[in-house]
Amino acid sequence: MSTAGGDGGLEAENARLRARVEALERRLGEAAPPPAAQASASGPRVPFEALFELLPMPVFVYRTDGLLAAVNEACCTWFKVPREHVVDRFNLLQDAEAVAQGFTGPFLRAVGGEVTTLPATPYEMVENGAEGRLRRCWLEVTYLPLRDEAEVRFVVSLTRDVTAHKEAEAQQRRSAALLEAIIDNAPLHIYARDAEGRYVVANRQVEAAFGRPRGGMLGARRHRHGSRGHRHEGDAGAGGRLRALPPRPRRRGALAESRAR
Repeated sequence: MSTAGGDGGLEAENARLRARVEALERRLGEAAPPPAAQASASGPRVPFEALFELLPMPVFVYRTDGLLAAVNEACCTWFKVPREHVVDRFNLLQDAEAVAQGFTGPFLRAVGGEVTTLPATPYEMVENGAEGRLRRCWLEVTYLPLRDEAEVRFVVSLTRDVTAHKEAEAQQRRSAALLEAIIDNAPLHIYARDAEGRYVVANRQVEAAFGRPRGGMLGARRHRHGSRGHRHEGDAGAGGRLRALPPRPRRRGALAESRAR
């Protein structure tokens, strides 16, 4: 009695099972965290999924074709969207608003392996506990390529609320504009020079006293402008300090003589 056919069938089944095991091992290896992030064999397993959900900032995970693969709880809380409405449904590369706002270019650079951060973008978000009430905020998005040994598999999008930083910048600009207006309209000669004697600030009174536009003064050294009296007063304001002097009335002829010199 021959058993060749039976042995051949058993070998074929063993080969199929080995191939199946290898395929499963490859899939597990792709999903596993890097060795440095894994717990020791005797220690507890790190709950990466729970950690992902606990992150206080919205985290979106996209496939390289733009399809949204996962979001954490913060995404649902911030943007008031159930995850089942966007996961495996929203595609960044096919969304008209995302294309119009310039999100797709940085995303594609992240697919190519580059970490990209977009400029802060204004949003209007619904506040918690305030039905229909909107809060204007500024959000900054960073795309991070998530790769395995071979290539980028996913792109992670981190969203930061930078509203406080943007508001501080705006307040600083308003304060600077107010100070400039006060200096420019003061009834005094107000100017400042850097350590090398170059004018960096000059108000209207100084401009009138020197008889030339400030554009020709700023950046130039003190000896190129004004009379000896002005140069002597200017020496006391060197080193970047603001100097304020009351305007002194001068005879018309003396002013003309000073300009001629």
